Amino acid sequence: VEPGSRSIETAKNIARMARELGIRHVVSITNKITEGSQIEAMKRELTDTTILANIRYNPAVQEADLKQKSVFDTCPELVEQLREAKNTLTDLISNG
Repeated sequence: VEPGSRSIETAKNIARMARELGIRHVVSITNKITEGSQIEAMKRELTDTTILANIRYNPAVQEADLKQKSVFDTCPELVEQLREAKNTLTDLISNG
């Protein structure tokens, strides 16, 4: 979920529809975060989801894409953030 009103609204709609389908737990990852206040705003808005990670904006991601290089090879910070998100998700699944 990006720090913008349309993206947040879309995430809220997806969470609502998931609950209507009987999905009890909805998770999200915020991305393209440029300042800490955005994280706090996203937490206030995304109360129906568990935020697994807050991925900061990193121009190296776009650069890797433009050069058709693997983000996993060029952005170790992103890889670590995604690993932490995966671990959080694994814990949520394991603990029901």
